[in-house]
Amino acid sequence: MKNIKAKNTECHDIIEDDVFKNLSEAIGFRNSMIHDYMNFNDDVLN
Repeated sequence: MKNIKAKNTECHDIIEDDVFKNLSEAIGFRNSMIHDYMNFNDDVLN
């Protein structure tokens, strides 16, 4: 497995690509859920 280097650090081989991909997808999903919740209009429930 290939590893990703951390940005703005001198450390190498911080996290494996598949772990980074999974974490990025989870963070993106969380962010989209937060965005949808913040834009939710309660009037549709009435």
